[in-house]
Amino acid sequence: MPERDVSGSTPPANTHGWWNRFRSNDSGGESVEWPLLVALVLLIAIGAWSEFQDILGTMLMAIIEAVVAVLD
Repeated sequence: MPERDVSGSTPPANTHGWWNRFRSNDSGGESVEWPLLVALVLLIAIGAWSEFQDILGTMLMAIIEAVVAVLD
């Protein structure tokens, strides 16, 4: 096994830095930027939850108005 040169040489590209903890190490050369992917999924989930609450509120108000109309 050849000896590794540790005489202060620069490490190979993409082997250091905090950002590389979030990147995939696949052989295809493509990296997955996990923090951005997670942020996108969270934004979509928050938007969907907000839309669901709007629809639920509209349905609940319609039911309450129908019950009040029947009771009057």
